[in-house]
Amino acid sequence: MKIITSAWPGSGGSTLVILLAYLLDYKVVQGSEMCRYIIRNLVLGDTGNTMVMGDHILQKHFVPIYNSFMTDFIKTGELDNIIIDTDLISFSSKKIDNIFSIFLHSSSEVRKKRFITDNRPEDIDVLEKREKELQKDYFKLYGVDFFSIEDLEKLYDLVLDNSTLSISEELKLVLNVLNIDSAVDLKQFEKDFWENGKNFHIEKLKSKNQFIPASFLFDTMKRKFRKEINNLPEKIKDIINSA
Repeated sequence: MKIITSAWPGSGGSTLVILLAYLLDYKVVQGSEMCRYIIRNLVLGDTGNTMVMGDHILQKHFVPIYNSFMTDFIKTGELDNIIIDTDLISFSSKKIDNIFSIFLHSSSEVRKKRFITDNRPEDIDVLEKREKELQKDYFKLYGVDFFSIEDLEKLYDLVLDNSTLSISEELKLVLNVLNIDSAVDLKQFEKDFWENGKNFHIEKLKSKNQFIPASFLFDTMKRKFRKEINNLPEKIKDIINSA
């Protein structure tokens, strides 16, 4: 199975990806890391105002290619038993066998608290600004309102408000929807997560070769979308070619 996970900024999408991969012994495909990699190299950072600047540049130039690439990767890629972290899918996965998509959302207040927990207080000040830019850019590109639950429910199999859910409750709900039984004590699993931190779990996945790096995705993109990449602005093209 291929599981796709997307989320509003600060809604815990990357955390769900990492913990599901841990529980299910799946590989992680960080599609959204491709965009962050370019932003880091374009504007020297990937938090706060730099994300707003970077998002706007990428939506205009890179995201249309990225979307075509991820759609092809998800629908036709040979890899299975993977969890894909990506910002937004522009197709409905509801009737596609072996693919299940999840979108997480939560209230603005909860997301701001999570930024503080993740040591990202600088993101709070630009959250509203970034959301308005994302909403405008995604609607222009795909005709989808990124912050409309109704629009998201047309694309995703499960649209989940996790504002009041603990991590263990969220995992239990997702596993139930997937019809997957787990012998793991999810409350203890959540306790271990908070004690050890997200980076600990990422490193454990990497040590077991369960973390597919962005470089692999860029290499695949360069093979399949060389013409489109060559038409990008020089700086973005150079960043991709050197990835």
